[in-house]
Amino acid sequence: MFRQTIVLACCGALLLNVSGCGENHNSSNSTDKGYAPSVESAAVAPRSTPSGSAAKTTMPEASIAADSMTVASESAPASRSRDLEAPAAVEEKPFVPNNGRQSVILTAGSFDDVAKFDDYLSFLRRNQHQAQQCRLPIPSNAQQTVIAVTDSEGKPLGDVRCVVQPSGKTVLDQCTGSDGRVMLLSDGTNRHTQQSQPLHLQVYVDGQADAVVDEYREANCSWSVILQETQSTLPTQLDLALVVDTTGSMGDELEYLKTEIVNIVASVSRMFPDIDQRFSLITYRDNGDEYVCRTFDFTGSLSDFRRNLDAQTAQGGGDFPEAMDVALQSAEQLTWRKTNTARVLFLVGDAPPHSDKNAQEIAAIYGLSQQGVRIFPVGASGVEKKAEVILRTASLLSMGQYLFLTDHSGVGNPHATPDVPSFAVERLDRLMLRMIVSELAGKRLVAEEVIAIEHGERYSYVAPKLCEPPSQQSVMLSRCFTTPKSTLTIVKEWLGSHVLATIVAVVSCAIVFERLADFMNVVDVT
Repeated sequence: MFRQTIVLACCGALLLNVSGCGENHNSSNSTDKGYAPSVESAAVAPRSTPSGSAAKTTMPEASIAADSMTVASESAPASRSRDLEAPAAVEEKPFVPNNGRQSVILTAGSFDDVAKFDDYLSFLRRNQHQAQQCRLPIPSNAQQTVIAVTDSEGKPLGDVRCVVQPSGKTVLDQCTGSDGRVMLLSDGTNRHTQQSQPLHLQVYVDGQADAVVDEYREANCSWSVILQETQSTLPTQLDLALVVDTTGSMGDELEYLKTEIVNIVASVSRMFPDIDQRFSLITYRDNGDEYVCRTFDFTGSLSDFRRNLDAQTAQGGGDFPEAMDVALQSAEQLTWRKTNTARVLFLVGDAPPHSDKNAQEIAAIYGLSQQGVRIFPVGASGVEKKAEVILRTASLLSMGQYLFLTDHSGVGNPHATPDVPSFAVERLDRLMLRMIVSELAGKRLVAEEVIAIEHGERYSYVAPKLCEPPSQQSVMLSRCFTTPKSTLTIVKEWLGSHVLATIVAVVSCAIVFERLADFMNVVDVT
């Protein structure tokens, strides 16, 4: 009887395991957060790992096609459209990275502090000490005014100079990006009173000395400027700069980034063969290392850019702060083109500058934004709060977006969770490509392949009562809880996922039962 009991126990445990009771239920219909994302205008990738997992995820090998991008606004007429499905441009020399890394591995999320400015101010208030250390020029009660310049048909006008002067003091003198926007940040102390003074707005076109718009406006969250006599055109040039921290902590990310960038720039060439593209590379470490900063100015040779990047290694560092300020000052001195150009800078790092260099870094960020450069920081590895403050401020002031690596790929050291409400996780190469193409198209593109929906630190998920309607500005992610599991289902899942423990428990019970039966037989005989 004892042997029969053991055999039955083993068979029962195996049947529980084969029946799938203990399989991972984080499928496309549920996540580790306990709810299922339903993505509007986005395809959820079939495989992902929960946030914080160290297991590696095998992403599907696929080239980035133009039809994977969806323009989130009214399509442009044929005269302004770009052939996004043109054949690949022929390169002068073939190139194969020598690091042997697999591409399309890194995963990342993004957050737009320009569109969600209140969240940015809340972030600064929660991290007031770090913000003071960084010497940010943005008060905690700052008021945001986004100036959108369009033609008579509502299409964005780039390279339009906007000057704002309250009380004769210039607080903004900047040209619009390809999306026709610039941003003014002012003291919001009197935003809800009648004491605020009107702001003097002047708009200049094509370098003319006389303003086409010269008027006073009340401070508000947005200004719309329509220029009837000016026609909208898209950029005909792309200046793409990559600024990378190459200290020791960036080793894994740097090696994978080499192949990711290869895919990104090749995809841009395929999608925009008629765009005049140039590429620049800046790598930086810290004082006392082999070098502090290396600068490769813009080149039209994609192969040269790739080879320069492929030759870089990650070493040095030691202390946490790095020479990011020197790198951004070098980026400010690059030969950026002035007109008809989408100017994009990716700043990849995991550490802030030294405290005594924060002022120089902020000045460099302002200098880049004055040249119309959109900065897209990529937070890697363990980005702590001071680094997040600096990186998000860089993206805000230049009207870029904050990008950050996630643990879904299993690559590199654990990545810090950003202090944002929620974000969609996607492949890094697609995310970076989407940022570039948005600048070339002059309008926001939305994510097409979402791997997971995550929530930042200090935020917990709250189920919405009603689904949010689709928006043209972003991917709307409606979420709902899964059906509650019964007690029996939970027990079956536990037993199925702990086969060995189940067998041991059943065998132990069988032994106890046999001994108890023998004891009872002895008692009966007596």
